[in-house]
Amino acid sequence: MDESFDLRRYRRSGSLAWNQYFNSLVNLGCFEEMEPTEDDENGEGESTSQTSPDEIRLTPLGKQLADAYGAELGHPRVLTNLRTGASQVTLRGLEKIGSGGGVCEIMNKGPVDKGLLRHVFFDQVGSPGKSHALRRRSLLLIMDLIRQCAEVDVEFNSATFGDAVLYGATTVEDLVFEFSRDGVFRDVADLWRMFYLHNHLSVALEGAFLGLIRNVEQSERGNVRFESVLSSLDDSIVAETFGTGLGVDDLESFLDSTPAGILSLAGVDEANGRPAIGSGLQLESPLAEWNLAEILRQLQWASLPTPAGVAVSLTPLTTVLLGFDELREHEAALWCARNVRDPYLDLALPLLSNWLSQWDRVWWNRTWDDLAAVVLDRFVIRQHELLGYDKGSGSDSMILHSNDGVLTATGEYGRVTIGNPGKKSHPK
Repeated sequence: MDESFDLRRYRRSGSLAWNQYFNSLVNLGCFEEMEPTEDDENGEGESTSQTSPDEIRLTPLGKQLADAYGAELGHPRVLTNLRTGASQVTLRGLEKIGSGGGVCEIMNKGPVDKGLLRHVFFDQVGSPGKSHALRRRSLLLIMDLIRQCAEVDVEFNSATFGDAVLYGATTVEDLVFEFSRDGVFRDVADLWRMFYLHNHLSVALEGAFLGLIRNVEQSERGNVRFESVLSSLDDSIVAETFGTGLGVDDLESFLDSTPAGILSLAGVDEANGRPAIGSGLQLESPLAEWNLAEILRQLQWASLPTPAGVAVSLTPLTTVLLGFDELREHEAALWCARNVRDPYLDLALPLLSNWLSQWDRVWWNRTWDDLAAVVLDRFVIRQHELLGYDKGSGSDSMILHSNDGVLTATGEYGRVTIGNPGKKSHPK
């Protein structure tokens, strides 16, 4: 017997899949904008109500898309029932809907909605939203990069795309293939470069957070002084890891070194008194963000000694900030800055860059003895506490705690990892 389900009993709060799917339809301009009423908002202007399906109004584009999708499915009974206001559906009916709208179906020849979707994605539907123009530019950039890859028989995938926008090159069997950085797509490529810089920033901060948790976990007392964590970064194993694992030779002391000094050892020259990341940190550099990210994600850097793992995590933090600073007057960086909503909670590149510049205008010349202390305290420990309290559950939402310079951890901290479900291995 086919199991039935009442859609009105579905609660979408907390559903990542629903939020991503629904928000994508909103960004496509499929729904009319609805102004929140006083009853819909709490004291902070945030929505407290759950919008039901019968309160949503489709735009003309949304109706077009719905009709084309329904025609592709053959107008199954479940859609007819939903149009009449019925909320009871069968799982078999829902499976019928789900079977006709995936990427695989759209890629086949002849789907009724394929042509309309192509017009939507390439901004040929009257631009109902700003995202359409950006989506079109992104697709054209991807198509141009695919063309360049096809000319030299290079596979194009997500790693290739990241290489192209961040480094302007990719590796193929130990050979470096440089992309043509045509000015026609430079604006949207810079926007995607911000995305990948932010992604590597998150890896760095997650790695540092994991390192602090491991310091607590490995302590016999179940707690560790923050100053002890900092002093451990001067262990000889850190310099040894940079030498043998990253090819950064001649590093005698991590704490006595500076970000600029370490980059110089890796072959990055200075320009205008700062490391020239844009022109010096190439794809094949041992300190390239993708390489450090792979090291940190590999078995959650279980093969690295804890002090070395923390030091390696801090290194891409400096490279992405220096890379961002080189673009801070570009439209892509300004766009990123305009999207910072809360100076205390948002972990965004402009926020970190401005904070460090106020602390020291040439922070890349400060020793890690000073720099690691302020970065770990402000953007790992304090940030974790701020986000924990912001969730409204007080200390129960926090794993890492700091009290008078003593770090402790609670809850299921053994499951803390560096995760990125969309990550694919970089081609060697």
